Amino acid sequence: MTSSKASGGPTAAPASSKAPATKRTTAPTSTSSSGSTSKAPSSAKPIDSAALPTLRPNARAEANRRKWKQIEWAWTIIPIFLLTSVAGLSVGLLYNLDTGPTAYGANANWHINVTGSQWVWSYNYTDAYAAKVLNAYGNATSTSVLYVPQNAVVDMNVTSTDVVHSFNIPQLGVRIDAIPGRINHYWFTIPAGTAPWTRFLIQCTEFCGQGHYAMISYVVVLPSSGDLPSS
Repeated sequence: MTSSKASGGPTAAPASSKAPATKRTTAPTSTSSSGSTSKAPSSAKPIDSAALPTLRPNARAEANRRKWKQIEWAWTIIPIFLLTSVAGLSVGLLYNLDTGPTAYGANANWHINVTGSQWVWSYNYTDAYAAKVLNAYGNATSTSVLYVPQNAVVDMNVTSTDVVHSFNIPQLGVRIDAIPGRINHYWFTIPAGTAPWTRFLIQCTEFCGQGHYAMISYVVVLPSSGDLPSS
C-alpha cells in the first residue's frame, strides 16, 4: 500500500548552510615591459609625529631618577676625595722619613749602628754620648740592650753580617730590614712622658734560621741626655 503526502503548494528548496562567497578585490597591478608586475602606490598618508601626544615620566619615576643620580655623584666624588687625601698624606710621610728628623724641627743626637747576626743584635754607639754610656751603663757595644735617653732622636744605620733579618720594636712602631752588604737608615723617638728604665722588646720578624725565636733584645730608656753621668 502506498500513501501520498498532501501539499498545499510547491515545495521550497532547502536553504544552504554556507554563507555566500564574497568577492575579493586586489589592488590594481601594472605590468612592466620586462614582464614583472608591481602594485599601485598606496594612498595612506604618513603619520605626523607632531600630532602625537608627548609622553612624560610620572612623578615617582622622576624622583627615583634624581635620587640615583645623586648617589652616583656621591660614590664618584667621595672615593676621589679619600684617595687624594691618602696620597697627599703618604707623600708627606715618605718625604719626612727620607729627609730625617730635621723635617720635624729636631736634630738626631743619638747615633747607633745596629748589626744583625745569627741570632743576636749588636749596637755600636757612635755619638758624643757613647763614652757616658760606656762608663755608666756597661759597654759601647752591646748584644743585649739598646740604651736610648729620654727625649732623644735616635738615628740608626741597620745592616746584617749573614742573612736577612728584620729589626722590630713593636711598641714603638719601628721596623726595618737588616740586609747583608746594605745599610738601611731609620730614625725614631721615645714617646714623651716615658719613665726612665722603661723596657721595650726588640725582636727579629724575618725568619733567619733555627735560632730565630731567640733573637730578642730590649730598648732601655735612660734619663734625659742632660742627666747622664759625666765620663
